[in-house]
Amino acid sequence: MNDAQRQIDPRGAAVADDFVVGRDVAVTPGQVVFRNALMELIQYAPATAQTRPEPLLIVPAWIMKYYILDLAPHHSLIRYLVGAASRFSAFPGAIPARTWRRQTLTIIAGSGP
Repeated sequence: MNDAQRQIDPRGAAVADDFVVGRDVAVTPGQVVFRNALMELIQYAPATAQTRPEPLLIVPAWIMKYYILDLAPHHSLIRYLVGAASRFSAFPGAIPARTWRRQTLTIIAGSGP
């Protein structure tokens, strides 16, 4: 349906191809501090000189793309949290390799850090 809409009106609904992670979405400064075959851990740069003593970690559902929390600078829970003096990390997961397809949840859970 989106393809048909875009043929009729080139200004039609945006599709995933229109957005690049790190350029259009998920633009809050941060870096991957841990990565394995199963997941990544992103630590965001503090936006204030002092931060709260308690770190904050968000673990979104595996079916959700983490950058939904960081859509744009003016629509970003992540940017809000680092701007509110939070030490913040996110556990966005990763797209597991095809070899993980037949693994049980017990094996996957035991493969984390």
